[in-house]
Amino acid sequence: MIRTEKNSNPEDFYKVGDVIERIPWLNDPLYAKGVHSLWEEFSDEAQRLVLQVLLERFTHHYHQDIYRSVDDLIDFVYKEGGNHKNSVIIGTATGMDSDGAMHGLYYFKNPLAKKNIGWGERNIVPVFSFACEKCKSEKVKNIFVFDDFIGSGNTLVKRINELKEFLELRASPFNIFVISFAGMEFGIQNLISSTGVEVYCPLILKKGISEYDSSDRDSMKETVLGMEKKLGSKWKKLKIDAFSLGYKQSETLYAVYRGNCSNNVFPIFWWPRNNSGGKRVTLFDRL
Repeated sequence: MIRTEKNSNPEDFYKVGDVIERIPWLNDPLYAKGVHSLWEEFSDEAQRLVLQVLLERFTHHYHQDIYRSVDDLIDFVYKEGGNHKNSVIIGTATGMDSDGAMHGLYYFKNPLAKKNIGWGERNIVPVFSFACEKCKSEKVKNIFVFDDFIGSGNTLVKRINELKEFLELRASPFNIFVISFAGMEFGIQNLISSTGVEVYCPLILKKGISEYDSSDRDSMKETVLGMEKKLGSKWKKLKIDAFSLGYKQSETLYAVYRGNCSNNVFPIFWWPRNNSGGKRVTLFDRL
């Protein structure tokens, strides 16, 4: 059994304390068990060095950061000619299950109301199928497709293509934009090249190892792949191979406080099972 917050080697407790001191966002009860567990689980010095480097490279956001991002996105909407009379902001959810886009759209309500009381529920449509119907209206000139995070970009490519096909027979012209709180640079480029739409993200992220200017990139990646061998091969209907280095090898180092961890993040930080089938005490959590 993994002992958390009281490491089996007393020296490790103080080593973790040093790491937490250098990375302020880790100094929170929410992360205490997870970070100590990482040091317990990965005892090799090379593995621990990689853990420190990756944690230092993380972009960690709190809700106030999300509020600032919402303000940036609304400014972009207005910059592109959007307003309550001619625009909708739509989500990517395919059903009634809650997803990041649906949750993120809630943050738009108050700032939009402050911008102009003309904005209403009719302008914010979280479920994609309903949004497509809404966009058939000739009054809708600007369509802002929102997702809380852009990883590989593949999901949004699919949604944009579906939307274009659905509106193919619409007589009047319309504009499609993609907006997001944050996104991977490679995923954004994939989205732009595949659909031709304009994308706006206040925060654009590089891959956590491959795209850093460092001479030890190959050895770091090899070390992380070795660490992944301690993870269980399956969880629910998912296979770890599909998430090696993060989904589509995204190498994402981004998290939101108390948020549902993106599957683009390195799985050593969120995959819930070890290779013995036991439950891991993870730094982040994902449903």
